[in-house]
Amino acid sequence: MTKRFFAIITVIILLAPSLPIHADVVYGNDFFWENIDKTEWMTDHWAFGKGFIVNSPLGYVIPKEEPGSEKGIPTYLGYSGWGYGDYTRPTSDVWVFTNGTIVGVKAAYLLNGEYWGITESTHMYQHPGWVLMDDLLMLYTREDFESENKDNIYIYSNDCEAFLPAGKLVVWQWPGSDREKRIIDKEEATNLCAGNYHFYMDQKGREWVRYAGGWVCISDPANSKIPSFYPAPDPIRWSPGGSYDWSDNNTIVWTTNATEPSLNTSLTNTTTILFFVIILAAIVAIMTMQIMAVNKPKTPTQDEDFGS
Repeated sequence: MTKRFFAIITVIILLAPSLPIHADVVYGNDFFWENIDKTEWMTDHWAFGKGFIVNSPLGYVIPKEEPGSEKGIPTYLGYSGWGYGDYTRPTSDVWVFTNGTIVGVKAAYLLNGEYWGITESTHMYQHPGWVLMDDLLMLYTREDFESENKDNIYIYSNDCEAFLPAGKLVVWQWPGSDREKRIIDKEEATNLCAGNYHFYMDQKGREWVRYAGGWVCISDPANSKIPSFYPAPDPIRWSPGGSYDWSDNNTIVWTTNATEPSLNTSLTNTTTILFFVIILAAIVAIMTMQIMAVNKPKTPTQDEDFGS
């Protein structure tokens, strides 16, 4: 019995340093839904966030369970099928986004004079967390183009079959965009053909229609080499209220080649305390067993019973 007890204690002691790997993380995130009425949304559509790029003086950000918390999001709460696409399994205990990483943010929450943004889920990153908005830069998107040009965008009510080409259809992020574009075939384009569309005419007289999650130049729908005439401005800092100055070029951009922090060492204090607690408990248990063994009443023999 004593040998078995010592064996168990030995195993516990040996495993103790690895027990608190996730000691500073909490599972589940209800803060957003409990405080949703106190947040400021990034877009008018509740299901979508706005694109941001990580830009922290530390070189990285660690999404937190709640605004102002020190508790990160465990990496195993991400996409269950590791290897999805070109993704690889993270090597850290909690999620870390290095500078240059693009994240989606749905809403912001004000805490003690600082705004925190709730990140959007992706195939790789399923569990939302909170990051300081000061550690992010806002990317120019299609919504920004449409907001800036709302007085020049009209409703296009013609059947989209009128501009579907025989072959491919080039979908731009917005008219004149210098960002990534995609090409869809006629069958896919036809399946997306429904309803009214937003219409825009550029300074060259080309006609554009918002379609298939982007914009299509209906004057030249298959041309993927239309020169960029409305390039995206540099990322800027987010500010509450939804009014942004994209001409502000004074933003500091921090290095994008910073390495991830050593998160195991960041838990050193917790690890040390828990380790010594386990050791102390084991010593107390051993001493208690020894005292009980010494003070255990001696069972009388048969001779002693009869006084012989």
